[in-house]
Amino acid sequence: AEWNSLSVVSPRSRMGVKGLHSYLERKLSADAYRLPLSELPRRTGSDVVVVDGMALIRRLYPMDFDWVGGGQFQALYLSVGEFVRAWSAAGLRLIVFFDGGVDEAKLSEWLSRRSRDLATCEKVAAAVSRGEAVRASSSCWVPPLYVSKWIGAAFRAHGCRVVYTAGEADRAIAAHCVGRRCAGVLGKDSDFFVLPVPLYLALDSLRERGATPSVVAYPR
Repeated sequence: AEWNSLSVVSPRSRMGVKGLHSYLERKLSADAYRLPLSELPRRTGSDVVVVDGMALIRRLYPMDFDWVGGGQFQALYLSVGEFVRAWSAAGLRLIVFFDGGVDEAKLSEWLSRRSRDLATCEKVAAAVSRGEAVRASSSCWVPPLYVSKWIGAAFRAHGCRVVYTAGEADRAIAAHCVGRRCAGVLGKDSDFFVLPVPLYLALDSLRERGATPSVVAYPR
């Protein structure tokens, strides 16, 4: 079903190769695969980039945003707008996919992560009740509740199509690329090295600011 550029698609099982992403990044020179964003339409014949929205959470809602008092959503909206404009300036349109649920094969891992998040929240609440300052760190930070929905809404407000899958999004992203012509997939997942996507655009390599925004684009 689709409502005003918001879509829902069905889940598929998830694959993954542990350590593949870091291994290939060590073996493949990033400089050899870096492209200006403006080159992508010419190289691929498409102006559409498919985005793994879940991979963007920490980039668009960084740890220096408020996460204890409920959420800094105006700043998030502006952050998403700046991100979209960088791609638009290069002549590119974004379609952003988000996980809408958890595949059965990943349920136990998901529960384990949520248990750790709950423990972090309890620790932070106890510190706040004692009047202590709480500083975010890699071991003590949880994004606001439903942050993927807020990010999706911000992308939609900035004119992007947003898709929520019924399960995890990686195979739905690949299926979209097979069925429609796309320039590439922006994300941070080793699955995209092996799934049938035209180019894998490594999120951590993205430089959207500066005179020549660019990204490392790995061919499959």
